[in-house]
Amino acid sequence: MIFNEAVEKAVENTPGAIGALLMGLDGISLASYLRPEAELELEVVGVEYASLLSEVRKASDILESGDVKEVTVITDRFVVIVRSINRDYFMALALGPEGNIGKGRFVMRVQAPKILKEL
Repeated sequence: MIFNEAVEKAVENTPGAIGALLMGLDGISLASYLRPEAELELEVVGVEYASLLSEVRKASDILESGDVKEVTVITDRFVVIVRSINRDYFMALALGPEGNIGKGRFVMRVQAPKILKEL
């Protein structure tokens, strides 16, 4: 299935990536991939960042600044890149602090149209 391939490719092609998921804003995951050694509750991350993405979109709508394409959150332990697929779905990629953010953004940008085509 394209969804499983997309999240696996995002992780495998991004140095320092821990896991990725494709999720709806309703919190229902369509696909996820987590490295076996990862200590991360990927589904919980997805649900929380779905809420964050919704809030950022509301702010963007109020400011009339256009569609939100991507949000990146950097913490001490993780970097999470959230990429909108459409108004209902997003892809999230979690990396360790040493992860290659630029490569992760690129890989997600390439995967997004493929995912959108299948939704």
